Amino acid sequence: MRQLDLFVNGLNNKHVKIKFKKELEENLSLNFLDLTINRFNNKHQFKIYRKPTYTDAVIPASSNHPWQHKLAAFHCYVHRLLTVPLSREDFDLELNTIYQIALSNGYTKSMINSLVQRKQARIVNSMLYAVLPSQSSNKYRCSISYVGRLSDRICGILKSNNVKVAFRTNNSLYSKLCNHKEKVDKGTRSGVYKLTCNDCSKVYVGQTGRSFNARFKEHVSAYRNEHPDKSNFAKHLLELNHSLSDSDSYEVLHYCGKGFRLDVLECMEIIRYNKNKTKYTNKIKNNYTEAGGNGLRLNISCEQKKLAALIFSLRPDYVDISVAVATPRGLVVPVLRNVESMDYPKIELTMAAIAEKARTGKLTPADMQGGTFTISNGGVFGSLISMPIINLPQSAILGMHAIVQRPVAVGSKVEIRPMMYLALSYDHRLIDGREAVLFLRKVKSGVEDPTSILAGM
Repeated sequence: MRQLDLFVNGLNNKHVKIKFKKELEENLSLNFLDLTINRFNNKHQFKIYRKPTYTDAVIPASSNHPWQHKLAAFHCYVHRLLTVPLSREDFDLELNTIYQIALSNGYTKSMINSLVQRKQARIVNSMLYAVLPSQSSNKYRCSISYVGRLSDRICGILKSNNVKVAFRTNNSLYSKLCNHKEKVDKGTRSGVYKLTCNDCSKVYVGQTGRSFNARFKEHVSAYRNEHPDKSNFAKHLLELNHSLSDSDSYEVLHYCGKGFRLDVLECMEIIRYNKNKTKYTNKIKNNYTEAGGNGLRLNISCEQKKLAALIFSLRPDYVDISVAVATPRGLVVPVLRNVESMDYPKIELTMAAIAEKARTGKLTPADMQGGTFTISNGGVFGSLISMPIINLPQSAILGMHAIVQRPVAVGSKVEIRPMMYLALSYDHRLIDGREAVLFLRKVKSGVEDPTSILAGM
């Protein structure tokens, strides 16, 4: 006994927050966790131990819980019944106890018998096979909220497609009746917001990684102190001599922290609140042709070059863009003609029609002649960067590449953002480096902030 005391004291001195206690057997019996261990003829005998305060309460059968949650306690009881070495008398006693618990909570004996039979079959299979035949290592897993029979049907469909489903319960009486969360001032959070002019229907949608209150105060300060360079909303009010309301014009649209999701939410809201659909028209021309203040400087064809002195005066007044299309027989470059007169939906439909025409081998030589500029996207095949070759007699070609996650500097922090390399090859006899670089910058700004094109902002 003295040695046992020294051993327990030594364990308790290892850590101030971890303490052990000793329990001595009584009548050759000792309760340990959920077992009663007896010593008899130098052998151990086991029984199931339940505290005097134990109740038979489990999730009742009438509860709106997933069936897996309801059976979880009985799976535990059956597992313990079959894995603990019990005598026949103790086995029957424990099985009757499980029956009683099931009946008290609305379940049936047949359900318990089914669990016992399945568990016994699994134990036998584990003895016969190193890996159970039904086990699959490539199963997908997902978690869905449980709302009743609809969730069970969804679970059945997912299981048939090798997806293992785990249910979660979001509805409870406690959550409906009690709410102990401290209310947080919404103005202290960040996200996407909307400002509405009181004197007209103009809407300004913006984002902030700081608090809404701080950003709104900046708009108010820029308006009252007449600093239009600090707020586009204040610039609108000052230029048109409109009034500002301190509360009515301010609305929170989304709560979100800094990151790529914040940019996407802002873009979505700008497009949603853009009621003037005609703003979409001719945006492709503007984005393509406004580089350096006169993007037509890239819209040149060598066929129109007569004299070197006349290079920059011979520029067409149309935009015919060649688009590289991969077909089973190789790469072809059909031409989208008069792109400057198209809106985005028409461009998408025209490109889809030309691509289908190319893949079915219905292109004619006339469909691939001409063009002033080519766009190629090797990124669809995984290309990270390349140097595209000019498609003569055109003057330039823009190569796009795969979008991958890369670390970039956003403000003073390093964040993981989707990145894509752009490559522009151009004929220096026709195009100055300045125009080429300004064109790339224009494309970059349009790709990074498509709202400037789609929403006409």
